[in-house]
Amino acid sequence: MLYKRSIFLLLFCLFSLLGLAQKDRKEIPLKNILGIISKQHQVRFSYIEDEIVVYALTPPEKNWSLEEKINYLKSITKLQFKRISEKYFTIYDDKKVDKPLCGFLLDAETGKGIENAIITIDKADFSAFTDDDLAEAEKLIKLIARRLAQKPSRRFEPTRRGGVLDLRRTLQKNFRNGEEILFLHHKKAKPTRVKLFLICDVSKSMEIYSRFFVQFMYAFKKVYHRIETYIFSTSLQRISDELNESDFQTALRKVSDIVPHWAGGTDIGQSLQSFAENDCQQLDRKSIVLIISDGLDMGEPEIVEESLKAIKKRANKIVWLNPLAGHAGYKPEARTMKAALPLLDVFSSGHNFETLKEVILKLKV
Repeated sequence: MLYKRSIFLLLFCLFSLLGLAQKDRKEIPLKNILGIISKQHQVRFSYIEDEIVVYALTPPEKNWSLEEKINYLKSITKLQFKRISEKYFTIYDDKKVDKPLCGFLLDAETGKGIENAIITIDKADFSAFTDDDLAEAEKLIKLIARRLAQKPSRRFEPTRRGGVLDLRRTLQKNFRNGEEILFLHHKKAKPTRVKLFLICDVSKSMEIYSRFFVQFMYAFKKVYHRIETYIFSTSLQRISDELNESDFQTALRKVSDIVPHWAGGTDIGQSLQSFAENDCQQLDRKSIVLIISDGLDMGEPEIVEESLKAIKKRANKIVWLNPLAGHAGYKPEARTMKAALPLLDVFSSGHNFETLKEVILKLKV
């Protein structure tokens, strides 16, 4: 009897101490906990304010991993924490997903809300795209690629069916018959035979855009076959074969394996020089080289200039898409960008579908 009483008292004391310990760790609003986790793990959370304001709970242990903290919050609040990129999570109540979502955008510099912001897929900056947005975007990319593939050129070829009357050929072929025209000849516009060379910057400064543009190249390649694809950070890598995979995630893993410094440093000059020295022989007057980069690096601008000159001698056009150019007040002050601009046929932002579609559909040779 004495033994059982001792056990009871021991357990009572243990639970009392645990209760006191819990009281010492006060409950705080979920929003504050998310702010603490953001600083500890360099991540960001997006959510609807009204959905999380009702929660107050004991903070997770500081020494827990990010995954442990997320799992703890999910178990207590029953909210969904969906990871949309390496650094971003979105939080939502899965019982309310059928409701319209209302929220706000934060200015990256001030951290304050942007008033009257409207998000649409055509004008939304690619840096804000989630995985769901990318899946929807892939359909639009394929549509753009098909339209480019079907786009007629200004040159014509003979045809037996359809087309328009080829008056010159009709007269030439019937000339031997005197004034009588026995046969009518027709012509149709030749399909576009543009060959694209896409070169994408995947360095640290392009990290928020590079995932989208690699998927852009992947989806484009599925529909438009006259295309070669490359990526670079400190060195150039051809990825045309890796993008032939039927599944994008598999293709992305293969691409990541062959790139030595993904989201690392940048050497635009050396990368373009490598293309000019090793791949320029593939270019002709039907080729368009499309470079996607913010133009930010510490390399020598002279190398960029000389490389672009070599490319320009063989290619029909050089197009440069710089996502930073879509920001208000942008000026091409970087040395690399200044060196490149005089040699470009087209310079645009390409930071959203509106500008990207406009550039792609205007490609002509």
